[in-house]
Amino acid sequence: MQSTLSCARKNNVVINSESQQFQISGLPANTWVGSRNFELMQSTECKGAKLYEIRSIVDIDQCKTSCLEYNCNAVNLFQIAEMDFMCEILGEVDSYEPAQGAACYVVNT
Repeated sequence: MQSTLSCARKNNVVINSESQQFQISGLPANTWVGSRNFELMQSTECKGAKLYEIRSIVDIDQCKTSCLEYNCNAVNLFQIAEMDFMCEILGEVDSYEPAQGAACYVVNT
């Protein structure tokens, strides 16, 4: 599984590969989950059919593994508290809403 969730944009969730802890800094414009490319929508929550939710994520790969398992079409990332993050795995995307402390990766079709 190809993955590099570690660029530098403000107010999004990334994993710091040195400490394996999430931090507020940024996400890459797109990432791969299996053979599918996902495009980042910053400060956005994707709305649709939620298949699975992971609270207190320790590693972004937890979200990507679940996305691959459920053949998802989007992944929402949320900052719950200063160092507390969660992700939602979506089967379908119906709409998009602006949301502070959130980011959505949607499959690039």
